Amino acid sequence: MLTRFCGTPIRIRSGKRDAPALLAIADKVHFMAKGWSLEEELCRLANAPDVAIAFAKLGFAADGQKLPRIRTVMDWHRSGAETYSYIFAILHSSNIERRYRLKACVSFGSNTTVEGILQLWILRRSVLAAEGVSVPKLIASGSGVILEEEIPLHVSKALQSVSSEKVLAQLLNIAAAIARLRFLPVDGLADIRSRGDDAVYVDFGSDLGAPNRVSSSPDIIFRQLIEQVERWRYTLTSAHVDALLESYLARVGLSVQ
Repeated sequence: MLTRFCGTPIRIRSGKRDAPALLAIADKVHFMAKGWSLEEELCRLANAPDVAIAFAKLGFAADGQKLPRIRTVMDWHRSGAETYSYIFAILHSSNIERRYRLKACVSFGSNTTVEGILQLWILRRSVLAAEGVSVPKLIASGSGVILEEEIPLHVSKALQSVSSEKVLAQLLNIAAAIARLRFLPVDGLADIRSRGDDAVYVDFGSDLGAPNRVSSSPDIIFRQLIEQVERWRYTLTSAHVDALLESYLARVGLSVQ
């Protein structure tokens, strides 16, 4: 099977037995390769012949405007069990800096390609967004790579801010949406991010899994949420948990027994 990592063609055999080799190839051939450039990657994602057109198509600069500068924030690094990420900033002449993340899928499956897996992630993202869950803005995708808005903070930081009640309400909304859609996340509530005053769901891979799981239940999801919030050292009283449960069940479409 021929797959790609950010435009680098790699031939691999499919099947679980080849997973370590696949990841090793990704490490050595692509993410540590010296020939890769961010500008070429952006041109490929935008299907553009040059950087100026790519920036315009991706929304980084308007036609005819002076091109903004690019700054690498963090080079390619392992960002999850199934992804590598590259974080960069666009610096405009008005001294406004906006950060973005390239996320490359290095997951594998015996019956699908890397691009097929990525499209599943994008579908799950869309399904959750339709249920009112905040997700990173998707800029572009293709050949196993996503370009999206960078969400700078872990949500645990926002829970310690003056916006903690708003953030907790959004976490409850995420849990309720996951329950309504019958996802059954494996530690899928641990890596939620924040822009500072919100909760943004960012992991749409195997930790979240597919929707409509028979074994999923609202009780399981709510328990996961409360346990995770407490691991983040946010204090919840029994009365607070009871009030959260009542609100959660109303959002899921159930009543307190």
